[in-house]
Amino acid sequence: MSSRDHSDFVLGEARRHHLTQVNGVLRRPGMYGRDEVAERLLLEAMAAVDGSLTRWRAECEGLRDRDAFTATGVMGAYSTILPADAVRDAASSVYAEIAHRLGWLELDRALSEAEYQQLSANISYAATLVVSLVIGALTHVLWDSFTHDGMWGAVHIGWLAETHLGTPGYRWIQRMSTVVGALVVVVWLLRWWRRQSPVPEQRPAANRVLMVAAWLTIGLAAVGGAALAAAQDVTPQRMVFLAVTQAGGAGLTAAIVLAAGYAVLARHDQPTR
Repeated sequence: MSSRDHSDFVLGEARRHHLTQVNGVLRRPGMYGRDEVAERLLLEAMAAVDGSLTRWRAECEGLRDRDAFTATGVMGAYSTILPADAVRDAASSVYAEIAHRLGWLELDRALSEAEYQQLSANISYAATLVVSLVIGALTHVLWDSFTHDGMWGAVHIGWLAETHLGTPGYRWIQRMSTVVGALVVVVWLLRWWRRQSPVPEQRPAANRVLMVAAWLTIGLAAVGGAALAAAQDVTPQRMVFLAVTQAGGAGLTAAIVLAAGYAVLARHDQPTR
């Protein structure tokens, strides 16, 4: 073996050794200490034997440019936005991303196209849910300013402040919007239910049991809400209003919870394409 061949052999052995160590620390960072020193040392050593020091240093500068690296490293940047017990693994994942770009990360398995699309859909659904909740909270507060005594609308809009058939205008608006909102939710739930994939024909009995149980749960929730309203010491008019709204609210809440559970189970039962 010539001197050059020997050097190439030694360099190849060193590269394989460092590659194993790099993938070891990225898979089990906790075994290498409580901070990210092991990742930085091993990745820089890997860059040296791989002839990629320039690319490695460019990656480190990129972390600093996007404020993902502070005086205490990646963990220092993440410590302000993540729980303490998640920072160590999060920092390791950042280095794993760099290792992947530099061709050093050995994947056990990559996501299939179907799995990737499913993951993207789940993230999109979660983001939509969060945005919807924020919008719902903001519009609720805004509408309350027109439908409650002492709020802006009841003070500055004459019809809302005036009494109509013994009830202030703002309260009429409050009750009508409650009924309209409940109808919208009911219509949406019914349309959503019809769009779902039918239960397989081989389980008709189970389907009937689930339907009966669902409607029974919704009915019991509505009865419970009405009973709570009836137990209050208020005028008959107020009692009727509370009974309707609390029964409807309890029933709708039960229906939404059941629908959400059904959606999760239906998605879980779908075969992976």
